[in-house]
Amino acid sequence: MDGTGIYYFDAGGGGEQLGWIETVARGAQQLGDGFCCGNGGNIAVGVSPISGTIIDEIVDAVKELSQNRTGALLIVETDSPIDDRDFSVPGVKLNAEVSKELLQTIFQPQTLLHDGAVLIRASRIVSAGVILPLSDRSASRQLGTRHRAAMGITERVQACVCVVVSEETGSISLAQMGTLNRPLTSSKLKELLEAKLFPSEGERVVTPIPIGNFGRQIGLKGVTLLKRRNLLGKVACGSTTRTTA
Repeated sequence: MDGTGIYYFDAGGGGEQLGWIETVARGAQQLGDGFCCGNGGNIAVGVSPISGTIIDEIVDAVKELSQNRTGALLIVETDSPIDDRDFSVPGVKLNAEVSKELLQTIFQPQTLLHDGAVLIRASRIVSAGVILPLSDRSASRQLGTRHRAAMGITERVQACVCVVVSEETGSISLAQMGTLNRPLTSSKLKELLEAKLFPSEGERVVTPIPIGNFGRQIGLKGVTLLKRRNLLGKVACGSTTRTTA
């Protein structure tokens, strides 16, 4: 690097490599500046799915809660994070690792958070005591508050499913897009969660993220790669200038 803050790389590979460097450098700058074609300046990137181990923890907890007729309500994000504004009350932030023991403890009637819902994002319990909007559907009015809440949040937010355990009967339900699937066995719940959270490649949902951040990450990694390979070029302000060795 000289006094102007410009990096020089020793390439020795000729014009073909240099042309490749120019293409990458210019593209990285355009990405970093938010340049894109279509999609409102966003690029679609797949969200890492929840792990099978976490699903097992959820199902095991629900099974125990069901057997003990302990009411429970769990929101599981399937795609992009849910905005707190979609909740009536966002609850208490926990940011704790998902475990069946913690889930069972939260929903014990003696705890202060048992009446609300738990929000699960990937491997974390983001919050507990979340109060959800109730569904206004006429059919939902015959159901309990937890079931109406599960229908309400999945009507409003498509990127989630909601697991309900009835306090009265212990029955298990799964709400998706405002519809309740019930009653379920624990094995059927696991099957449905895996089908929703582990889609096939052709059905995998992607979430747009700002392309500017993505481009800057590419630019930084690209510069590091070029330095390691000792390629010849000069990258400054998004342009590349050929230099002699």
